[in-house]
Amino acid sequence: MRGNRAAIPSHRKRIAPGTSIKGILAGLLALSPALALAQIDDATYCNQLAALAYRYVGSSGGDGRSSPDLNTLGAIADCRNGKFAKGIPYLEKRLRDSHITLPSRS
Repeated sequence: MRGNRAAIPSHRKRIAPGTSIKGILAGLLALSPALALAQIDDATYCNQLAALAYRYVGSSGGDGRSSPDLNTLGAIADCRNGKFAKGIPYLEKRLRDSHITLPSRS
């Protein structure tokens, strides 16, 4: 060690000299359309799963109509509220358990 400067731990990397914050931000902004597109794809896929689950997963009520259980309705609500990471896995499982073919995830 020189003077009173502490050594930088090896797991911490320094930003290369000449790298500007603007350059880093530009790189992050370039990625944001891809991230937004992934969210749109998740929303579309989640809504497709929700439509299938609403139509095919459930039990018959007293009036002869089929309706989804409360957990399925909760997962559908998660999709509508943008909580795709929570809604998608549950809906996929319920649809697979009911032998429903899942839509392609494109």
